[in-house]
Formats: sequence, structure tokens, C-alpha cells
Amino acid sequence: MNHAYVPNPLTFSDPLGLSYEGPDGQTMYPNNMPGTLDTELAQADRLGVVVTSPGTSEFDEAIASGTVKWAGKEDGSIVGMQKFVNGQEISHSVLTRGASVQAAGEADIAGSAADGYFGLDINDHSGHFFEDGWNVAGIGKDAFESAGVLFP
Repeated sequence: MNHAYVPNPLTFSDPLGLSYEGPDGQTMYPNNMPGTLDTELAQADRLGVVVTSPGTSEFDEAIASGTVKWAGKEDGSIVGMQKFVNGQEISHSVLTRGASVQAAGEADIAGSAADGYFGLDINDHSGHFFEDGWNVAGIGKDAFESAGVLFP
């Protein structure tokens, strides 16, 4: 596994060497909790969790429910899901079924596919993929913008 570091340590660092370079040169972050993946996926499947993308009715339903968890996948696409389903928090690893991500976090988004989307807040809170203080929310903003969701 090749370890990659972002050149500007003022905005990001990977002191534990957890990241690696993806096939297109992007920095990728593995799931830090692989031992719980089977349980997390089983819970999500049991609850009928839907992983979706902006522009779909499923995404509109997810953002209408409140905060969503999001992940930037290896191919640069963005996916999201409800943070809570039936009162149970859903783990970030469900978004990619355990695969590595370029970024992940939580977001509050208003609007719909029909009326357009407006991002209210975005962060990079994800214990499954990052350590506290890592700053990768900008990657999420860029991916959301490419999908038609604009953040201030």
C-alpha cells in the first residue's frame, strides 16, 4: 500500500499513514473499523437503508428527514443516506459497503430535484474514515457541486 500525504500540512495531515493513492492519483481513506462492517451492513439492510445520489426521489426523502451522511467515492461521485433510520444511527461504512472513500461527513441540505438543492452545512465528521481534525469537507463540497448541490 502506498501512503500519500497532502502537500499543505496547515489544512490536512495524515500522521498515522492511513491514506493511500487511488488509481487516478486521488487520496483514498480506508474504513478504520472493518471489524464491525458485517454488523453495520446487516443493520442497514434490516432497516431498509437506501444509499442514493442527488437528483433522485430517494435523495430528496433522505434530506427531508434531516442530516444526511455522505461519502465521496473513488470515482468522484457523491452518495448519501439518512443519518438516522427508526432512531438508529447508520454507520458511514454503509455508504460504500466498506470500500475506501475520498472524503466523508455529514450535511444538511434543503430543496429537491425539482426545485434545486442548497447546502446549509457540511462537515467531515466520520470516525470510520478519519481522525478528528482532518479537513476533507472541501472534497465533499466539490463533489456535491458537480451533482447540483451548492454550499455557501
